[in-house]
Amino acid sequence: MQNKLHNVQALRAFAVLLVVGLHLLAVEVKYGQFDVLLPGFLRIGISGVDLFFVISGFIMVTVTADTHAGLFAERRLASWRFFYLRLSRIYPLYWLVTAIVLAIYLLHPTFLNVPHFSPSFLIHSFLLLPQAGLPLLMVGWSLVHEMYFYVIFAFFLLLPRKYLPYLLFVWLLVVIEGFRYVNPFDPEQNQYLRFAFSPVTAEFIAGCFLALYMFEIKKHQTNHIYYPGALLSLLAGLISLLILWHFFSFNTETIDVMGWTRVYLFTIPYVLMLYGAVAMERNQQRFAPAWAVRIGDHSYSIYLTHILVLSVCGRAWKTFAWPGYSDNIIILGLAMFGVLLCGRLCYQWVEKPLLNLSRRFSF
Repeated sequence: MQNKLHNVQALRAFAVLLVVGLHLLAVEVKYGQFDVLLPGFLRIGISGVDLFFVISGFIMVTVTADTHAGLFAERRLASWRFFYLRLSRIYPLYWLVTAIVLAIYLLHPTFLNVPHFSPSFLIHSFLLLPQAGLPLLMVGWSLVHEMYFYVIFAFFLLLPRKYLPYLLFVWLLVVIEGFRYVNPFDPEQNQYLRFAFSPVTAEFIAGCFLALYMFEIKKHQTNHIYYPGALLSLLAGLISLLILWHFFSFNTETIDVMGWTRVYLFTIPYVLMLYGAVAMERNQQRFAPAWAVRIGDHSYSIYLTHILVLSVCGRAWKTFAWPGYSDNIIILGLAMFGVLLCGRLCYQWVEKPLLNLSRRFSF
């Protein structure tokens, strides 16, 4: 199997641009002072994280296809290696960006909205441990979920591959049942239980099942492997998303970070889009443009750094905003350019070297 699915990278680009669009709208509303140019449907950008979760589940099953074979000792080593690679992928860049945010807070506390700064808050933020509020780097909340996914999945790798569908199904049942007794919206609840029974786990599991389904298609075809309904699936997912854009009223009361509503709304469209994108590439039908793949390559760097870039642009904008849309066009364009440029430079000069360094210590 090829090392990189280009269409999946393009979907990562789509996901991170959704998130950036959401926060760009928030910056315009907060700092523009007069007119708002960006459309309100950019609030659907909250679902970019849901797409990341679906992709994550799909990739985890895909890249570990061969780790379930062999003796238990071999599977245990493969499990540790998988977990190390995920940790080395997530933590180094996250720590660096979080350290920058911490330095900004220590120098200018009013620049950040940190309601409960404490040593415990810092430890939980840097280690991506569950806590009542957002971590110091606010987008890190999704990485807390990712770390939870990786821990559970690493345990699944200890067992032969044939048990994986059953393990995933039991995991989903545990999340559904646990949600009945643990209210994830109550900050007084045990934080680890809140994350363990979070509904967004279902999106990760859905991505896992999609990968297993595509492996089944491949297993039952001998010569030329063909994945049916690729273009139709992609279009169906996009149309579903457009319908949600048009008809659903997005606000924090109806879509909560840990609510089932967003799972019901976004899981099926994004699973359809992911299947269609992967199937079209494997069928040699359609490939994403190079610029989209590059943005996908930079997506983690963009995701971690875009809040800093947008905050700087927003605060600068506040000092000279004037009526009309001309300043909106200029600042929003510069902000978007700055986000993409910062993400690219961060990937090239920080993220990629850190990844290469960590791989030297892989086992």
